[in-house]
Amino acid sequence: MYDIVLSNGMKKQGLTLIDAKSLKLFREPKSEAEARAACKSQCAMLHISGYGVDEGMAKDIAKARGVLLFSFSDILRESGFRRAIAISKMRLALEACRGAGANFAACTLAANSNELRTKHELLAFLSVLGIGTHEKKHSECILERICGKSGAAALQKESM
Repeated sequence: MYDIVLSNGMKKQGLTLIDAKSLKLFREPKSEAEARAACKSQCAMLHISGYGVDEGMAKDIAKARGVLLFSFSDILRESGFRRAIAISKMRLALEACRGAGANFAACTLAANSNELRTKHELLAFLSVLGIGTHEKKHSECILERICGKSGAAALQKESM
């Protein structure tokens, strides 16, 4: 299984770690205006940390064959009711993606080795978000295509 991280040089047994900086189409918008523009980028991998994804943005992601990334580290960095709010926003973004037919995947986006998680923990994270078994497999396939040797070219070819 693949995982996307924010720092290079980390190792985790059972996972193939890919540095987000090495992925040309990885986008991490800081404002809502940037996020709306990034949703229209062809085959972009989007990490919108506030998860303020509405139906229009999800439709733009689907139309541009992009992928919305859900980060486990966003949950780790919060505590208490803020963690519950973050999970709730993720669930709302997930529902918007489902409704629009947009692709989504989960990764850690770990900045250090303490934020790395195992494959089982990532799959449990998906369960907490309400993602079913077939969607988990689809999420893994998307990450494999993004991080594999063919990268975004595979996403473009599959949609043609």
